Amino acid sequence: MKVYIASSEKHVGKIEEDIYFCKKYNDLNIETKIETIENVIKKAKSNDIVILKSIWGYYNDSGLFLQQIKKLQKRRINLVNTYKFIYWNIDKIKYLKDIKNLDIIPTYPIDINKLKTKDKLEICIQKIIKNINTSEIVLKPSIGESGYLTKKFNKEKDYKNIVRFIIKNKNTKFVLQPFIKEISEGEISVICINGIPVYGIRRYPGILSEKKTTEYIEKKYLSKKVINTSKKVNDFLSKKFKSLPNICRIDFVNTKDSFKILEVELIDPDLFFRKIPENIKQKAFSLLEKSILK
Repeated sequence: MKVYIASSEKHVGKIEEDIYFCKKYNDLNIETKIETIENVIKKAKSNDIVILKSIWGYYNDSGLFLQQIKKLQKRRINLVNTYKFIYWNIDKIKYLKDIKNLDIIPTYPIDINKLKTKDKLEICIQKIIKNINTSEIVLKPSIGESGYLTKKFNKEKDYKNIVRFIIKNKNTKFVLQPFIKEISEGEISVICINGIPVYGIRRYPGILSEKKTTEYIEKKYLSKKVINTSKKVNDFLSKKFKSLPNICRIDFVNTKDSFKILEVELIDPDLFFRKIPENIKQKAFSLLEKSILK
């Protein structure tokens, strides 16, 4: 058995977290390599393990990415997280709808493929923004990450710009969400390993607010609301899929009402190992090792 840590061509062997994983598995006498998905498909054999890590950019051609994942599945190569979680998590329209009862940010899909004319698109946007009670709104792709094509608009003044931006990127499905001004206080990301919340991260991605230094949060300092909602997400996943994801990152924003879920990341979650203490890093890896190698 070999372990492959899948990365994008641009980032192979350059990401601290990938290198850490590679060294730790090699220390366990398990041959481990960091490779592109293309090379993994060529080299991996049945019962090898593939961990999707720094594959950033897969959303630029999600169709190709899914083809690659299906090739791995057809060859019975073990994937972390398993295939069912990847297929479910790739599209925000699908998975946020499934967890709509778990305190998510209101999310409204816009499927350009079903809106054949500019007039129909404008009518669709008008209906959506009437349901959003903030003056500013966020437009983002239903398949994407790291702020890809994510824009903030004033829903009244920038209305025409929203329509133009969607038409310009006509091959992309988008969602609209209210802009939460408390995002300036940072997003809270909870890292769960095999369903267990292990630690938190306060981060300021710099997409919708000022970029600031990422901060580690010890689990005991995370709010009860965040911990409880994280457990509810994992309970939902366990019930739906009869198993838990090995790695899960749940992103929250603290609104004036309560903490709400921004996103759930199961495909290639950054675990921010570069920002956490060594003992927590080792604990997280130990939990992950046990769930992957069992």
